[in-house]
Amino acid sequence: CDYCLLRGDLYRLGEISELTQAVDQGLLERSVQWRTGIAARQLGELDKARTTLSSVVGLYHEAQNDAGEALALCSLGITLHHQG
Repeated sequence: CDYCLLRGDLYRLGEISELTQAVDQGLLERSVQWRTGIAARQLGELDKARTTLSSVVGLYHEAQNDAGEALALCSLGITLHHQG
């Protein structure tokens, strides 16, 4: 069941996110948060996806990582399109 696998992935991503925040690994944290937003969107949790991806855009912007910010904005745009 793809839904069950995605739900498990989303849970594990949450645990990994907490660990990366604890050790202050900015790049890894942004990457994990981006993947969390994508997984939430695939599960239909569009509000969670939107807020997570909006946060990721801000994190990449603060890090002055234009490529990461562009990728996150693209993902956010897809999520907003799904929300209607």
